[in-house]
Amino acid sequence: TQRLIAALSADSAEGRLYEVDMRLRPSGRAGPVATSLPAFERYQREEAWTWEHMALTRLRSVAGDTSLADKVSAVVADVLASGDPVQRSADILDMRRRLLREKPPRSGWDLKMREGGLVDLEFIVQHAWLTSDVRLASAQHLPDAIAALEQAGALSSHEAATLLQGFRFLQSLQQVQRLALGDAMTPDQFSIGLRDRLARAAGCADFETLQSQLEQVCGTIAEMRCKKIGPLATES
Repeated sequence: TQRLIAALSADSAEGRLYEVDMRLRPSGRAGPVATSLPAFERYQREEAWTWEHMALTRLRSVAGDTSLADKVSAVVADVLASGDPVQRSADILDMRRRLLREKPPRSGWDLKMREGGLVDLEFIVQHAWLTSDVRLASAQHLPDAIAALEQAGALSSHEAATLLQGFRFLQSLQQVQRLALGDAMTPDQFSIGLRDRLARAAGCADFETLQSQLEQVCGTIAEMRCKKIGPLATES
């Protein structure tokens, strides 16, 4: 495992393949670098936080022993289906509110962090996954997760279509935005050419129409999050 980490994170003429932060493992720096399957299962059932189970909904095998991968996937599917939905709902709402406080959106074009943006969309899907009474296998891609939740009855056909359309809309804009501007988020930083490119990416006639559609899409997603998870505003 240590050799693998070194290979992934070593500097080369073309840079690093991945940044690997082993402090994120259970017990932080004091935790084992590798763990047994029984220890993994025990941790997930007895100690893992809800946000760790949210991450597990996207679990996938990328290399190694396929039989071991199948065993891990089976453990994870059982763990994700066996938690307390009420407690998970409370944890997920608390986490989303904390994200808003600690990392508020920089503008309405912060497509990830804004209310009704990609984070809200992910939270809706992961909340549905963790509160469903159906045993589901992890889904690598969000559209696959939405389809699985619809098939299991955890999302209605209308909800699934709304989430899928919203995801594709926001992702198409985010890809253009990142390529052109990196972290810049305000429309006054958008050139005429970029405004036109963003509108075309979303299938809109012009930038003004795009702005209106963006607010509509995010408003719909935010409304669904409020209905299924809860409001972001808290009484102070």
